[in-house]
Amino acid sequence: MNLTSLLDRWLEYARVHEEQIEWLAIALGAAIAILDWLLVPAYALAILYIVPLLMLALAGERFVIVGMATVFSLLAEQFSAQSLAPGRALRLAVYFSAFSGMGLFVCEVVRNRHLALSNFRRLQEEAARRQRSSRWARLLIETSPLAVFVVGPDGRILIANRSAHQLLGVEKGSLRGQDIREYVPLISRPLQRQREVRNLRVFVECSGYRKDGEVFLAQVWFSAQKTPSGKRVTAMVWDGSEDLRTRGGANLDLAMRTSRALMGAISHEIRNLAAAAAAAHRRLERTAAAELQEEIAPVGALVRALEDLASKGLTLSAGASAETGDLERVLDEFRIVVDPMFREIGADLRIDSPAEPLIVAADQNTVLQVLMNLARNARRALETAAAKRFEVRVSTFSDRVSLAVTDSGPGIAHPEELFRLFRGSGGAGLGLYLSRALVRSRGGDLRYETTTAGSRFVVELPRVKAQQRAAGA
Repeated sequence: MNLTSLLDRWLEYARVHEEQIEWLAIALGAAIAILDWLLVPAYALAILYIVPLLMLALAGERFVIVGMATVFSLLAEQFSAQSLAPGRALRLAVYFSAFSGMGLFVCEVVRNRHLALSNFRRLQEEAARRQRSSRWARLLIETSPLAVFVVGPDGRILIANRSAHQLLGVEKGSLRGQDIREYVPLISRPLQRQREVRNLRVFVECSGYRKDGEVFLAQVWFSAQKTPSGKRVTAMVWDGSEDLRTRGGANLDLAMRTSRALMGAISHEIRNLAAAAAAAHRRLERTAAAELQEEIAPVGALVRALEDLASKGLTLSAGASAETGDLERVLDEFRIVVDPMFREIGADLRIDSPAEPLIVAADQNTVLQVLMNLARNARRALETAAAKRFEVRVSTFSDRVSLAVTDSGPGIAHPEELFRLFRGSGGAGLGLYLSRALVRSRGGDLRYETTTAGSRFVVELPRVKAQQRAAGA
């Protein structure tokens, strides 16, 4: 341990034990004064008063140093051999100047040393924090499931984590220095802009290319910054190909289910019309004259063709899937989708959260489609309403779940016309007709209930209990 370290330790000790150091300095000053008094006039000990003053300078305040310098100056003059000689005021001034000057000088040196040590410690702590942050950042980047790229001004890769190498199908450590345009060309576009880039943050979907030429859907979150060495882009890339295939398959399944439900509903209507036409044809056959029988025969063939068409349509639509859906998840997704839509018109949105897990005999996309259709109709009704409120209330029963969808709009003028196919111009009524067909294809129902104000639609779906799910599995 060198002298500087020892001095720093002593300064730190004096700062912590400031009060004890002050009392020790005062006691030492008193001892010097007694000794000086006993040795007068043989010896002059005035120089020794500097020692307690230096101790005070290590721990005391400036006013304490000045006060003790005054006291020591008076004591030094009082016990000096020249105390009765002329020039006493001058000697007091010299003593005071020497004592206070020395004490204040050392005090300032100590303060500066404390300040320097404090700044040094702060810099050390900041450097340690930066080092820890850098270490954690490197660890986070390296272990991230997202492919992380840092691209320099020339479009070449500066940093690429393990996931980036796996995503592009290259050996670990081989991406550094390669051109990003060979793999994800869109990432380099901010670097090609002439105007200044400041904190650009974008999410895009684009085509990406692996080392072997395979194309994938790249979902890219990237930001561009301007650094002293030029523009730089940081990008996080995820392979969304599987999500795209899943979404495409889910959309196709939903379209097929919707088509089957619509086909079944229309076939049901055709069957009712065909049954009425067949009854009328049979009556006509019985009552018509013989010469008209030949002209009536084609009508019977047409009626039988309609019945056959309706029967085939009902047969095709009968294959409803046995999928089930988590109602809580459906309502959470529904809230996320419709919240901006109703906030835009200043409507109050209230959606129940089920108190217990509820599984219904309908897939989540189907239930969400029905609720979205009701929500769009409600939004149009609420645009001109004075009070704007939309709510979904959940009621549970032993064998079913009921969703009451209510709005505070002007209400339905002719509720008896609801659920009629093409009840208005431009295809109006198809949404409600199709929604009811979808619900009924799952063994549920969609109906309108009369209220004193606004509108209320009730969606009922069969409830699937744990025992049923286990038996189905």
